[in-house]
Amino acid sequence: MSAWPRPRRVAAGVLAAFALVELGYAFWAAFVAHGWAGPRVGFGPDSAVYIAAARSPVWSRGFLSGPGPFGFLLVAKLSARNLRAIVVVQSVIAVGAWSFLATTVAGVLRSNVARWVGFAGVLGVALAPGVFEWNAMIVTESLSISTLCAVVACALRLAQRGTLREVAWFLAALAAFAYTRDTNALVAGLLGVVALVCAIRPAWRVRAAAIGVVGIALAVGATAFANAARPPRWYWPVAETTGIRLLADPAATRYLVDHGFPWDAQMRTLPQQYIYLYVPVREGAEFAAFRDWIRRDGRRVYLDYLRSHPGWALRKPFDDRDRLLDIRVVEGYGHVYHNRPGGPFTVIGAIAAPPFPALIEIWIGAAALALVVLVVRRRVSPAIAGVVGLVGLFAVAGYYAAWHGDALEVNRHALTAGVELRIACWIATALVVDALVTSVQARSDKGVLAASEPARA
Repeated sequence: MSAWPRPRRVAAGVLAAFALVELGYAFWAAFVAHGWAGPRVGFGPDSAVYIAAARSPVWSRGFLSGPGPFGFLLVAKLSARNLRAIVVVQSVIAVGAWSFLATTVAGVLRSNVARWVGFAGVLGVALAPGVFEWNAMIVTESLSISTLCAVVACALRLAQRGTLREVAWFLAALAAFAYTRDTNALVAGLLGVVALVCAIRPAWRVRAAAIGVVGIALAVGATAFANAARPPRWYWPVAETTGIRLLADPAATRYLVDHGFPWDAQMRTLPQQYIYLYVPVREGAEFAAFRDWIRRDGRRVYLDYLRSHPGWALRKPFDDRDRLLDIRVVEGYGHVYHNRPGGPFTVIGAIAAPPFPALIEIWIGAAALALVVLVVRRRVSPAIAGVVGLVGLFAVAGYYAAWHGDALEVNRHALTAGVELRIACWIATALVVDALVTSVQARSDKGVLAASEPARA
């Protein structure tokens, strides 16, 4: 797993340059530009809530069941709630996480060409503007993506080595990932269910059972903290999804009304006007009945609607899949705060994370087919291929959770899933290149051996 692309010094130089770029951007956004040139550190309503919550003691109820997940609040606390320090800390974590993933991917490959493909592809995703800019934002996206990189890298190491030590590292990374975003915790719970199913195989029993139990426990724990928040962390996402998405659908509206929703002329304005009625919806007397219904019945009715309308629940996010397939949709945040990395980063992003949904769909299909062929032909370890396949599947699951979880900022909330999907595609691409190159090298070696035999005779 420690094999780097060769020459090793060049690979180390690339990593050093990557670190300098990441940290250079952080210092530019936090110290050079932020202030005299206007706000360059992204700070929105969620940011203010997180920073205020980070004031509480770490083991207090206000911190553990705060308005944001534990992971980011901990980073804010360790950074003394200083915005500039948070940007630097996030960037340092990102450098370590992306470097760890890039070198790990290189380590599961045999040919040097494939190692460079995987190594450069992974680092290229990190430098895409829609990914890179979040290091300068006071929200959970940067940390969520960094912990995702750690989970994927640890999963590859676990598939390669299979030791209990690697299980422990994987579970630690999974815990960090789960407690960074509530939707990440749902993905961890789904992984736990899959692991428990895999535990029926004797060779995997101990490791799969440990992952299954911990994954489900993380999901349950994160949900308990979210429910204990004041208001519960699901409260406003359900309100926004109801007001923006469900009330725009006549069939869904009828379902809500049949389940006690306070339908009146005021509610008719929500799908088009919710963002402009933000303060009245949260505080105004005219929306008191709406807030009361959300608190009392909202989550239960919404989940019942999804369960009773599986076609709608599956089709709607799929029809809106460009939010997953095109990372450019989140670059607007960078434009707002004037911190979007441009110039060469636009070019790198266009190569490493192509902004064309149709091309990404072709890439996903080709990668999935290639993994199956490589496993059938025994050109790649089933365990490695299984990890890559699960990374792609859990990216889709994460997108669905984000889409159904909050209608107001789907693009931002689905970013981690979009990055995860591209990581899976790059690893699959590197595995294909590895199989092709090693096959050519094997045929070449056979040819040289065959030619040398008559000479020895």
